[in-house]
Amino acid sequence: MIKINVEGYELSLLSRSAISDEKWDCCVQNSGNESPMAYTWVLDIIHPEWVGIVVEDYKGVMPLTSTNVMGSKHLQMPYDIQNYGIFSSSTPIVLLFEKVCKELTKYYKLIAYSSVAISNFDFNSSFCKRRCTYLLSLNKDYSDLRAAYSHGHKRNVNRFNRFDLEVLINEDPNQLLRLKEEMWQGREFLRVPRKHHIRLSRLIHSSISRSCGELYTATHEGEPVSSAFFLSGKKRSVIIHASNDTGKKYKCSFGLVDLFIKSHSGEDKFLDFAGSDVKGIAEFNGGFGATANYYPMFEHQELSRLLKMLKNWRLKHRFQYLFNLQR
Repeated sequence: MIKINVEGYELSLLSRSAISDEKWDCCVQNSGNESPMAYTWVLDIIHPEWVGIVVEDYKGVMPLTSTNVMGSKHLQMPYDIQNYGIFSSSTPIVLLFEKVCKELTKYYKLIAYSSVAISNFDFNSSFCKRRCTYLLSLNKDYSDLRAAYSHGHKRNVNRFNRFDLEVLINEDPNQLLRLKEEMWQGREFLRVPRKHHIRLSRLIHSSISRSCGELYTATHEGEPVSSAFFLSGKKRSVIIHASNDTGKKYKCSFGLVDLFIKSHSGEDKFLDFAGSDVKGIAEFNGGFGATANYYPMFEHQELSRLLKMLKNWRLKHRFQYLFNLQR
């Protein structure tokens, strides 16, 4: 255990075995910035090697998904996870994000770690970059939510509804992974490690069994062409989706997101589109009536020249992967 003092708060850097699941999950659930990705059971699946920072007696928690590369400790976001940060019901504790990350530079040679959106965060920093995500409040009637769609999104949803497509719910969780594999054919540079597929498959299976995950799959002539996975917490749902060329032709991503919005309209919850600064993705997300929210991404690196070159190459192709995945 490592003790850190930041702005008068005592923080403890704990191993996974030293963390109380009950206290950690209670803190996440009651936080103003709750995310379903931050619960212990999700972290255990997505990044089994995770450790965590606990603020005093679980007044705040911060998951750290670290890795060891050639003897160098790195802290960065796992595949398909946009952000973590500090989860707390106390705004002053949430705002400690940058200062805590600066303390972590003593222990990690590379940090590329982002927080969920923070109100009143000061982006005038050489360490934190401002990144954009889109959030849609579902706490309205579906008719009101649908009315806020862009003209193009209404047209694409109508196009999806006109075709003879069957939508399956929570059937064969591996369909999303198979669509990703199909998407990668001929584009090997988009591939991600095999262990990521296994972990995502486990997450989909486990969340469905816990009644906090939903998988919508559109099929054409009996074959899956588009799939969208939604993981929901108390206040937020996040989405991971993929379509093949046929799914894109029939605008399936538009249709599946619309079905989720219709199913969950009126709930006191946000749909978090997890991005993006990329124009095309931002237009897709914003077209559902979602509004731009900004979150900080802390960056720091003290790598050897070789590791820096390898890391930059990996991040470049990881960005290409995320861009193609969300189209």
